[in-house]
Amino acid sequence: MNFKFQASVPVLLIFALLLSGFTMTGFKSPDSVLVDPETSRLYVSNVNGSPALSDGNGFISLLDPSGKPVNMHFIRSGRGGVNLNAPKGMALIGQDLYVTDLQQVHRFDKNKATLKGTIDLKLLGAKNLTGLAVGPDGVLFVSDPATSTIFKIDTVHQHRAAVHVRDQALGQPTSLLYDAAHHRLLAGCWGSGQLLFIGEDGKIFSLMQKRFKRIKSLHFDREGHLLFAALVTGKIYRLRNYEKLEVVRENLVTPANFALDKDGRRLVVPSYRGNIVFSFGLPY
Repeated sequence: MNFKFQASVPVLLIFALLLSGFTMTGFKSPDSVLVDPETSRLYVSNVNGSPALSDGNGFISLLDPSGKPVNMHFIRSGRGGVNLNAPKGMALIGQDLYVTDLQQVHRFDKNKATLKGTIDLKLLGAKNLTGLAVGPDGVLFVSDPATSTIFKIDTVHQHRAAVHVRDQALGQPTSLLYDAAHHRLLAGCWGSGQLLFIGEDGKIFSLMQKRFKRIKSLHFDREGHLLFAALVTGKIYRLRNYEKLEVVRENLVTPANFALDKDGRRLVVPSYRGNIVFSFGLPY
């Protein structure tokens, strides 16, 4: 591991330095970064092997707000009854950290790393669960690009799970984001390269005509504009007011599911094939 962070700077420059970014190495196929809004700590899911193989190699890293590792193997297989294969998407609801892992969604204590439960979606036809998004009333949406399905889990009522939408028109959805202002679920599609939205009635609509190569990550910036990454072309985009498309950063190596820091001033990006996590200030 090699943590690159400039030291010995005047106190007045610390804030600017943090925004300038960090680069941290030592990860194994990092798929997603999640920022805890309470502590500003960072969770990083590491596939560490095939993204579709049940090999027990996956783990979750924990970093402090500056990007320095607290515990590179905060959650790992073989400890406390945990078996992680290919962890990808993550979400926080209260003190619970949810993590997708092939046909299951695990629930951990976000502070203690203890396993609190597992929701198995195999009987509903799940094959390779990927993205997570928190919706209204404790609903957790889960994407499965292998079956072009979006599931929903009711975290309030005994974590009951059901199929929300299953349709080839979803085009292998990976990333999900709930748009509360418009009461709809957004989906970024791995196969078709489309940005879609799903209405409350389950109907599927295209957000824009342009297609992208392997969409990863959907987030709103602090002004409510949509951010997303194209993994193959190495670009991060911003879609302003769902109308104007712009490139935020390009020439990146396989940018995967990034996160915004607590204040929305900085992006924290995992490079899936580069095996690093880095950050940079987000221009507005």
